[in-house]
Amino acid sequence: AYAPENTLIAFRRALELGADGIELDVTLSADGVPVVIHDDRVDRTTDGSGRVADLTLEQLQRLDAGRWFGAQFAGERIPTLAEVFAELRGRPVYNVELKRDVSPRRELAAKVAALIRDHNLAQRVIVASFFLDNLRRVRALDAALPWHSQSRSSPPPAAPPLLTQPVQLPRIAGPERQENGMGGEAPLPFPPRPKGEEPGVRPPLPSLATAH
Repeated sequence: AYAPENTLIAFRRALELGADGIELDVTLSADGVPVVIHDDRVDRTTDGSGRVADLTLEQLQRLDAGRWFGAQFAGERIPTLAEVFAELRGRPVYNVELKRDVSPRRELAAKVAALIRDHNLAQRVIVASFFLDNLRRVRALDAALPWHSQSRSSPPPAAPPLLTQPVQLPRIAGPERQENGMGGEAPLPFPPRPKGEEPGVRPPLPSLATAH
């Protein structure tokens, strides 16, 4: 592991190390801003406590999201998805995982899709989620956006056909690989399919080349 997960310094480091893509997790703050953090609560990866959904962006960004990982990372903040897109732009492929949407109007998918459009990143983003409602909303908003269902249940309606041809995918840097100290080639930007599970629907992917 090189840097605290889901922080700008971690994403910069991943690109410096040659990763073609990054995996990040997105949920909404109490005031409806898409922020990049894995857990429903801030306790594990910051010096604060409480549910992300109960804290405003201002409150979240007052927290230290780096010191838990190492003193040299003190002062790192929870980034917004807009900040990540604005800084990294079109350099990586993004595997954006939508977390459980507990916002009153269920606006997570719409706000993430809007940010992808605003930053002209539709060809650089794969939207993933364990929650099929998120993917249904994404597809209703923009059916062309590549998506990946991490659920074992049925895929969203009007899903694209199964991928039948091999696709060369990039090295993906994400929290799991950072925590396990894994580097080099990552065969998929998705979690591996459990043994014995039937193949599911896979999204159409942009044309990608693995960096060597």
